[in-house]
Amino acid sequence: MAKPGYKPRFGRDMRIKPEGAAPVQKTRPCESKGCLREGTNRVPRSRDKLNEHLWLCLEHARVHNERWDYFNGMSEAEIEAFRIDAITGHRPTWPLGKQA
Repeated sequence: MAKPGYKPRFGRDMRIKPEGAAPVQKTRPCESKGCLREGTNRVPRSRDKLNEHLWLCLEHARVHNERWDYFNGMSEAEIEAFRIDAITGHRPTWPLGKQA
């Protein structure tokens, strides 16, 4: 309901949230098959797609995290290279100084 004396500038109310509007709550269903609970926990889809997520309920998120192995399918050499790159945060480095 508009305040007394309120006159819209352009002939109509252009406010994003009209007064008295109730907030809309968005709920996501759990993405596990057959589960009817709300998906409140975000987990990564796979090692190759860390920016894509699944929304799972707490129980299924715990199961997913227990089974999650980031290094599954990687050789020892790939794991060692990952470990060494993790020292610098997986960012490129350059030698410093004049003689470098």
